Amino acid sequence: MKTTDMLRALKLAYALENLADLTGRAAREAWPHQDYLDRLLEGECQRREAGGIARRTKEARFPLRKDLAGFNWSWPKKINRAQIQNLFRLAFLEDHTNVVFIGGVGMGQTHLPIDKLGADLLFQVFSQRYEKGSTVITTNKTYKHWPEIFNNDATLTSAVLDRVLHHAETVLIEGSSYRMKDRVTDV
Repeated sequence: MKTTDMLRALKLAYALENLADLTGRAAREAWPHQDYLDRLLEGECQRREAGGIARRTKEARFPLRKDLAGFNWSWPKKINRAQIQNLFRLAFLEDHTNVVFIGGVGMGQTHLPIDKLGADLLFQVFSQRYEKGSTVITTNKTYKHWPEIFNNDATLTSAVLDRVLHHAETVLIEGSSYRMKDRVTDV
């Protein structure tokens, strides 16, 4: 069986597409066998990772794909850029730390519209994830207004905040709605 047939059978698309190019470069530049294999497999891993991200993004059905590179840092009146860039290093995931983004409507985060059943189910999620996994929360309500989120149940709110905030980093974003920036305000 030829190498190309084996790569096709193993569904190694990157390796199949780049085999000739990398083989030629390896010969011209006298790469050790391990370097050649590393580059071939590294490309395959990167292709699969990118494909996985694209698949999960599609499955999530986000209306638009937005990333940190496209964020307008000058729009919010107050935002800790260094804190957010540090969070994007994702160290909080290994530490099982939570992140809570708090800001007004239109500041780049969403809010929670929730009923009693939803509040109870959300509490179950936080309880099960407590100290086992990280959770990122976006809300337009400060902590003192969280009872409104949890159907004005003070006990449930206290239990949720206890679990969420025990290991959490809070990111405050202040300013007016980005979506409303082009609206005429003197109507």
